[in-house]
Amino acid sequence: MASIPESRSLCVALSGGLDSVFLLHAVAGWFAGRADVQVGALHINHGLQAAADDMEALCRRLCADLGVELTVARVAVDTGRDSLENTAREARYGAFARHLAAGQILLQAHHANDQAETVLFRLVRGSGVRGLAGIPAARTLGAASVFRPLLPIARAELESWALAWGLDWFDDPTNSDTRIDRNYLRHRVLAPLLERWPGALATLARSARQSAEADRLAARLAALQRDTVEDGQGRLSAPELVRMALCERKNLLRWWLIDRGFEPPAASRLEQGLQDLLQAGEDRVPALVGTGYRVLRYQGRLYCVADRPTPPLEPLPWHTAEPLVWAGGRLSVSGADPGLRLTVTARRGGERLRPVASGGSRPLKKWLQEQGVPPWERERIPLLWKDGELVAVAGLWVSPSLRDASESASWRIVWDGDCR
Repeated sequence: MASIPESRSLCVALSGGLDSVFLLHAVAGWFAGRADVQVGALHINHGLQAAADDMEALCRRLCADLGVELTVARVAVDTGRDSLENTAREARYGAFARHLAAGQILLQAHHANDQAETVLFRLVRGSGVRGLAGIPAARTLGAASVFRPLLPIARAELESWALAWGLDWFDDPTNSDTRIDRNYLRHRVLAPLLERWPGALATLARSARQSAEADRLAARLAALQRDTVEDGQGRLSAPELVRMALCERKNLLRWWLIDRGFEPPAASRLEQGLQDLLQAGEDRVPALVGTGYRVLRYQGRLYCVADRPTPPLEPLPWHTAEPLVWAGGRLSVSGADPGLRLTVTARRGGERLRPVASGGSRPLKKWLQEQGVPPWERERIPLLWKDGELVAVAGLWVSPSLRDASESASWRIVWDGDCR
């Protein structure tokens, strides 16, 4: 317990099983009498098994006996998806993030056996060093953080202590179902391994730590190389990537995505997608599609484009005194607001603008190309109209006539969904 980081608020993730019940008692006992530290517990009821309500009732009783405040969150899990384990985990961590306050630490009861199972599971799935690093001892979770103080301890040792303390816990009946991948690893793979090599938990944990170190080195290398490959707008230079070794460019692209909060695709898809992005002809529009994003190429640069809503089909009225939500971004005025009433639309084709008040009009499509606006952004960028005339392209241009008509000259239209 001495390894737990300093915090005024600790929350134990309490399932009702042996591991979390032991952790709850250990934490409550360790911090008993500490007025500067508040200990609570959070139970997630997935509603996936007949005993779910019994497990919740046990958690309520345990917390009442210890004088620990318990929060119960009930989540809906989509049972129609491919992996029920992954779906339940996503729902659980979503509930954690919603219920934890900024600066709060969630304590989870993962132990050495969990670490070994994770490493083995990712090994058979062909994970790289990032996956083989296993379960981290600490990580952020929104504005809160997660810490796992039991990670170095074997489950058998936890059970021995729990029995000695006379603790009650709930044995999840699904834990013996070897049709579930993790249970198969636990009973059919890890158990025989430990019989043959009793020190396997420690050696697998050491391999995970070494993989974590290799992963940190890979992140550091990617950060150093991005200084020469990435421009000030977060775009990667395709020619610079081509000059790099394949392993380096894959590593750089992987960390470029991770740093933007996205999960990189599997190694084979990442390599093929990167090859398409760098080798396709200039008349092609290659794409590497991931969950929630696409990597696209335009004019020799790679863009990471998050999935966003499409623009409204109908024109929207906008009074510039208030921001306007548009296609996943926000339209606003920076500087002294002129208080205009405009109409906002997306491109439909055939629009023209007059860049210079005394000059002729030009096709908007050609003008956007000259400004270096990528094709996928041209259909989303907000166009602003007044009395049937195109008077602004958000983030790029405001008609001189519109500026002259306002009393304030120090202003501009901003769209935070712009991507160039």
